[in-house]
This record gives sequence, structure tokens and C-alpha cells, in this order.
Amino acid sequence: MVKSLIKASLLLLLLAVLTRQCDGADTKKKKKTTSKHVIDTNKYANVCVGTSTSKTKEPYKALTAKDKRQHAALSLLIDTSSLASIKTKDSPQHKAACWMIYDDSRKIDPRSKRGKAAFLQRYALVVLYHATNGMAWKKSDLWLSSSHECKWAGISCYEYNFLYSGIVERIRLSFNGLDGLLPRELSLLTDLQELDLHGNDIQGVIPHLVLVGLKSLNILKLHMNSMFGVIPKEIGKMTHLKELVLFGNYFAGKIPPEVGQLKNLEVLDVYANFLTGQVPSQISQLSNLKELHLNDNNINGKIPDSICKLPLLTELVADCLGPDPEVTCSCATVCCRGLPDAKCFKLKKSPSTTTGKKTQQKKKKNTSTATKKKR
Repeated sequence: MVKSLIKASLLLLLLAVLTRQCDGADTKKKKKTTSKHVIDTNKYANVCVGTSTSKTKEPYKALTAKDKRQHAALSLLIDTSSLASIKTKDSPQHKAACWMIYDDSRKIDPRSKRGKAAFLQRYALVVLYHATNGMAWKKSDLWLSSSHECKWAGISCYEYNFLYSGIVERIRLSFNGLDGLLPRELSLLTDLQELDLHGNDIQGVIPHLVLVGLKSLNILKLHMNSMFGVIPKEIGKMTHLKELVLFGNYFAGKIPPEVGQLKNLEVLDVYANFLTGQVPSQISQLSNLKELHLNDNNINGKIPDSICKLPLLTELVADCLGPDPEVTCSCATVCCRGLPDAKCFKLKKSPSTTTGKKTQQKKKKNTSTATKKKR
């Protein structure tokens, strides 16, 4: 009996050891599979062959095996934008990659941490240039020149912060003839504070990666373009945002409730789109909101009273005009109605003023009641 118990114990011990070994082997396999894939850039040495340089119009040559900077640059670009986009001859990523590798006289080496950051910042802007037909811009002074990108027209960098020296802070290219799609590579500009591209002909959707990547953004102005699709829920990731101005586009669908996560938002303007559904109650969480423009959409229902109670809200514009309005609102400052008889009517009181007066009236009533009781 004792021998059989000893045998059983030994078998269990052996089984446990084998199980641990198997688990260890699986973990090693997993680590190997999750390790960063090394790109063999020698396979793609001819990636730019067949297209011409932007300077001399001569065809690009294949990457040389000795030029380690070129291979490091290509590897980083493939990892950043995808192999398919870099290989596609007409893509803005391909054009930007070839310019960065061959034409850029600054020859930034991405093999160091600082060099990588500088390389990707410059690359992101070059992609924007090609994605929006930069050659036809009204103003493109110094773009794609040997000058630092901080000197390019419409670009400004941090000036009074040594740690952020040479890092792009603002992009202001409004009414500049940009025509094309918003590239996801803009997400590489992680310290960007302002992106103002209004008054152009930018089409397509807002790339999710841009909203996730631009974590420091304070101002996003994409109004008066030709953008469409829904407002992505990832907008809620931009927690530093103070101004979100999207009016005059073709955005459809509902206002995402994730907007309520933008605790610093002061201006929300989605006027003149094709938005539907009701105004999300989560907007009432925006304690810093001052302006809310909702008119000329297909929004319906009642604007929640909790939004009217926002302490700083001074301007609320909605389609609340007429005997049968699309939206009902007790605190609008401007009520509008659409076609065929489009018009807007300005009201006198702001939401915060109205709310404040009601609060004061309640306090006066409570005070007088309390005085009467004492008497």
C-alpha cells in the first residue's frame, strides 16, 4: 500500500515537471513570435526605382548595400506606414519615402532615438504635402527644401521650451488649396497643439489613428472642407482638446457620446453637416463648454436640461425655431430652421445666465421663506 502511494506521488511529481517544461517552451515560442520583425530591406532596394527625383527629374537608383542610413530609413518607413503604401508608386507615402531617402539634403539618420523622432516628424509633413497636392498650394514657401520644417509655411514649433526645441507645435494651412485626404501619418506629431486645415478641399474620413496619436492637441479645425463619414468615437481620446470645429462638411451619423470625455472642451461646432439622432446627454459633463453649435443638421428630440445647466455655456445654437421644430430646447441663444424658409432668430439670454438667474430666484425664495418662519 505504501509503495503504491510512493509511486503515485512520483508520477504526479514527474507530470508537474513535464507540464512546467511545456509551459516554458510555449512561453519561449510566444516571446519569439512577439519579438519585433526584422525587415530585410535588401529585398526592397529597388523600391524607388522607376520614379524620378523631385530635384533633377532623374530616375532614382537602387539602395546601395553600404549605405546603412538608407536601409535604416526604409526599414523605419515600412514599419511606420506599411510595405504596401511604400511600394505603391503613386501613394503619398511612396513619394515622401523616396524624398526622405534620396532628396532631402538634411540626410537625417534615424538610427538614434533623437534621429528617429526628427526623421518621423519631417516624414509626416512630407506625406501631408503629397497627400493634399502640395504643388498646387497657394503658399508653400520652403516646403521640401533643405530648411528645417519649423521654417516651412504654416508650420510653427515650440520656441520657449528647451526640451521641445525643434518640435512642431502648430499647423495652420487654412484656405491654402489643400486637396486630398488627411493622412494617418499626422498621428506621428504627438506633441502637436493645433491643427487648422479649414477652408480647403480635404475629402475622406478622419483617420482613427490621427485622433489616437495627437494626444496633446488643443485645437482641431477641419471646417469648410468636404469630409464625410461618422465622427469617430476615438475623438474621446483627445482629452486636451479645447476647440473642436467641424462645421460645413458631410459628416453623418450620431454625435458620439465619447465627446463627453473631452473635459477641457470649450467650443463644439458641428453646424451644417448631416448628423442625426438626439444630442447625447454626456455633453453635460463638459463643465468648461462655452459654445455649442448644432444647427443645420438632422438632429431631433429634446436637448437635455442638464446641458442647459452648464455653468460657462453662453452660446447654444439649434434648429428650434417654428411651431414644429426639429429640436426643442429651453436654453438656446439662437433658434434656427432649415429650408425652404431658412432663417435664424437670436434670443436674448444665454443658457448660463438663465440658469444663474433661476438659481438666484430660488435662493431669494428660500431666504424669504426662512425669514418668515423666524418671524
